[in-house]
Amino acid sequence: MNQLICIFAVRKIWAPLNLTVYQVFMTKLTKLFILGWCIFVLCLGILAILFYNIAQGNLGFMPTFEELENPKRNQASEVFSADGKLLATFYVENRNPVDFEHISPYAFQALIAREDHRFY
Repeated sequence: MNQLICIFAVRKIWAPLNLTVYQVFMTKLTKLFILGWCIFVLCLGILAILFYNIAQGNLGFMPTFEELENPKRNQASEVFSADGKLLATFYVENRNPVDFEHISPYAFQALIAREDHRFY
């Protein structure tokens, strides 16, 4: 019964325009389809502009692939004598490599707590 009333109401509304229910549905579907494609193309354009600005460096410094693959390490230079004794150390920043196993778990917890104060 409700479907009959609904169809009657649709026919009554669209009767002056001589449109069938199918034609009305297809025009609305076509408008939605075109709107969807417009939104999709707009998003692609925004992404293209974003990637262009990142590549040009307008949004901050981006290192090259070579800099990422071969990072500069500021380790101290050590001078040894012939018998293996350390004579001198030259450095700008005194850095020494450390194995992962030698780092305290508290250092990781402190790093996480500092980065995200809501973590603990």
